[in-house]
Amino acid sequence: MKKQLFFLLIVACITSVNAQKLAFFGAEADVASLADDDAKAAATWMETSYGSNFKYIPFSDISTANLSDVSVAVLYYLTSKEGTYSASPTDVSTMLPAELQVGTAQTNALTDWVKAGGNMMIAGDPTPFIFNMGRVPADFTADPQRVAGNYVYSEFGNAGLETGKAADDIWGLGMRDANNSGDRRGHPFFNGLTFTDNEYLSLNNAPDREVRLIWWQHFDGILNPSCCGQDAAVLFEETMSATKMGTLRHVGDSFGYGAVLYNPTDGTNNGNFDSNIPTTFKGSIFSIENTIIGYEWDANGGTNDFQANIEKLTANVIAHFSDNTLIAGNTGTPDKVAFFGAEADVASLADDDAKAAATWMETSYGSNFKYIPFSDISTANLSDVSVAVLYYLTSKEGTYSASPTDVSTMLPAELQVGTAQTNALTDWVKAGGNMMIAGDPTPFIFNMGRVPADFTADPQRVAGNYVYSEFGNAGLETGKAADDIWGLGMRDANNSGDRRGHPFFNGLTFTDNEYLSLNNAPDREVRLIWWQHFDGILNPSCCGQDAAVLFEETMSATKMGTLRHVGDSFGYGAVLYNPTDGTNNGNFDSNIPTTFKGSIFSIENTIIGYEWDANGGTNDFQANIEKLTANVIAHFSDNTIVLSVNEVEKFDFSLYPNPVKNTFYIKSNTNQNLKIDLYSITGKLIYKNLKLENQGIDVSNLNSGIYFTSIKNENNKSLKTIKIIKQ
Repeated sequence: MKKQLFFLLIVACITSVNAQKLAFFGAEADVASLADDDAKAAATWMETSYGSNFKYIPFSDISTANLSDVSVAVLYYLTSKEGTYSASPTDVSTMLPAELQVGTAQTNALTDWVKAGGNMMIAGDPTPFIFNMGRVPADFTADPQRVAGNYVYSEFGNAGLETGKAADDIWGLGMRDANNSGDRRGHPFFNGLTFTDNEYLSLNNAPDREVRLIWWQHFDGILNPSCCGQDAAVLFEETMSATKMGTLRHVGDSFGYGAVLYNPTDGTNNGNFDSNIPTTFKGSIFSIENTIIGYEWDANGGTNDFQANIEKLTANVIAHFSDNTLIAGNTGTPDKVAFFGAEADVASLADDDAKAAATWMETSYGSNFKYIPFSDISTANLSDVSVAVLYYLTSKEGTYSASPTDVSTMLPAELQVGTAQTNALTDWVKAGGNMMIAGDPTPFIFNMGRVPADFTADPQRVAGNYVYSEFGNAGLETGKAADDIWGLGMRDANNSGDRRGHPFFNGLTFTDNEYLSLNNAPDREVRLIWWQHFDGILNPSCCGQDAAVLFEETMSATKMGTLRHVGDSFGYGAVLYNPTDGTNNGNFDSNIPTTFKGSIFSIENTIIGYEWDANGGTNDFQANIEKLTANVIAHFSDNTIVLSVNEVEKFDFSLYPNPVKNTFYIKSNTNQNLKIDLYSITGKLIYKNLKLENQGIDVSNLNSGIYFTSIKNENNKSLKTIKIIKQ
């Protein structure tokens, strides 16, 4: 039975900073549906090895848009392993699916993509695609082809299954100088690979192997001049702007072309360069042009002792083509900071504060920044996001009110209860995504179920539970004095404990050692927001620490600061909603799902001064707003998203083991005298100013859970915060 497969895995490295995916192209709808054993084996390995960096695209969906986020991919399939399969130099179209024929939208999109800098790896039957995209020109409508002195592609012979082969009959690549125009063993494609007899890269010794016989034919003969010497290989390379990377393992001269790297053509080419090849290709193509080198992903029911070499060679090509941004085994830890907005892009944002915040983030985080319109919030668009920011102020003139029974007016249609966007964000936080919410959209915590409330009736829900109360003017307070400073109150009396040592506040200076100043602009927007307990305002006893403690226990939350002007615990300026999937307090609200692995930091009252635009004036504490935001993003991303290297010292730290049972160690590349502070997930200081010494840090007496180490230099400047899991 002839088994048809058209599977295209394209390795691509495109110049766009947003390109980061390893693309897989195939005839079927998804990897699981791939019909061919070799294609499915290759696709499954890549999907497992590259995780969220992996992208599968059916042939029919190949387009400029779907290639825009692709950094690397590979083209590979074998159409049949039974019977005879032949293609002459005048007909290679039978080796390619309809979508990849000359002139199709898919072929044109891929050609433009490689011309723009995309890099492809092609192996097996689809190697003639280089003709269809014009990288190697040929006229296959007549024989002889084109003009004397040019090359054509020749494939002929059996494409069936060779069976019962001995284990010492090994297929692979010949790497020695005599096989090529030079020694290729030192090329990055072959990093970490061992060469048999210091000459051969062994790839396959399975008992049963599929066969394709492919090589190049010069118009004047087989690889003239002199058929098969190095001079033939050199002329081929000069004509094609290519590098012969290896011959067939069994062949002792330069006749067999096992693998060829087609280099960019947009630079300076050799005098022998074929003028019919466009000089507009910025990308490269690595082509494994003959299956009898052994590049076959499925062993046909047997065992291939060199399968690891196939995987390593593929991983090397992907890493080299992506400038080492895609590494096998790196399953794609999300590394983007996302900003959500109503308009199509940052430049179009109508709200001055949202635009100021998003512009700062886009500038500060560069290629790690991702803008997502409300309408485009989806599981797919969140897959590469580590931290998300939701912030806007709906109006700065007039009166704006929302009662505990109606907070929906503060949120756009896309973020109402039950929408696809709300469900996607909720699932993302439950899976471990972390959010920062500030300004008007803070009630989104209700819509995602992180804080449950029934706003359809008054009184809400049941006695003892909390509701969200927002009321008062939301206009613009004008003409305020510069010494009338808004900010966060950090002292113990304001909260259930001292929050100044939390990583959110690293590197920030506290006025009078108590307040984090954020805004003294003349004109400021106002929202008055606080929590209401069913029995009253934050009962028991209204505004003491006992009220804050009960709130935290009920919500699995940490009050991070009060309103600067308030001397007790009444005003809730900022709250950190912690994960709920661990051990919760006995007072924990049973209506809150215990499936949230991620955290939410909410700045719940604008009169702490978290306003990004100064309304035409000057805010002397704008840097504190920026630093606070950067700290939250760095902490939530385990420091994988940080400001530009010009703003941080270039120190390298590693903490091990992690998770830890008894003792952990920190290794550093600096000779400075380092100290660490250790905090609980709620920000409670456990250890302060511990010296980093060879014996490590003993945490055997701590309860299991999540902790944070803040590493400081001898001047008490925070260098890095690392999350620790205590077992």
